[in-house]
Amino acid sequence: IGKKERISKTSAFATIVIERVCDMITMLGLLFVILLWMKFPESGNGSGASALISEPTLRKIGVLSAVFVVGLIAFLVLLKEFPRQTTQIVRRILSPLPASLGHKASEMLDSFRLGLQVLDTGTHIFWVAFWSCAVWFAAILGGWSILWAFHLSLPFMAAVFINVLVAFSAAIPSSPGYVGPFHAAVKAGVLFFLPALGGSSAAGIAIVFHLSCILPITFAGLY
Repeated sequence: IGKKERISKTSAFATIVIERVCDMITMLGLLFVILLWMKFPESGNGSGASALISEPTLRKIGVLSAVFVVGLIAFLVLLKEFPRQTTQIVRRILSPLPASLGHKASEMLDSFRLGLQVLDTGTHIFWVAFWSCAVWFAAILGGWSILWAFHLSLPFMAAVFINVLVAFSAAIPSSPGYVGPFHAAVKAGVLFFLPALGGSSAAGIAIVFHLSCILPITFAGLY
């Protein structure tokens, strides 16, 4: 992006951070809807990972994620609106480090701040929020179609629930393409609603689910 748009890589990185913040806000919103509308059993259905899915666990994850997002948003706002003061605070924090490293960090911070100018107006914020919701809604519809393709008559909320699990699993360090955590999240989500389905069948659904998400966008990106 930096090379194509002729901006610094740090500024380009700032736009990716904004995108991730919007993703997390959207996921927290969907998690709130799940906790508000979905009825959880007294104990998690299924076994293994699916048994860990419970309302208290999801609440804890939501609270921790919300604290992180609020802190990150506060830092971004301060950096954008009060760049000099924020930079000075960061420099004080980095003061124990070698002078050359602290200077380089300050330069990167200034460049990063320029990338935040993509949110100069309310119109920009509106479209960022709109497309973030649109992208995730499309992903949820895609997941729902996979569930129906396997003749699993699950409600739309089940697709929302599984996509939220997948989104949070993507935060776990893993191999390229989220191989492993992605499949575990889908499998746990399916078994949560259909514990009698069996682990092997749920794993097969997870593989197809993953391929349907990865292959089309990868080929489109290569093109």
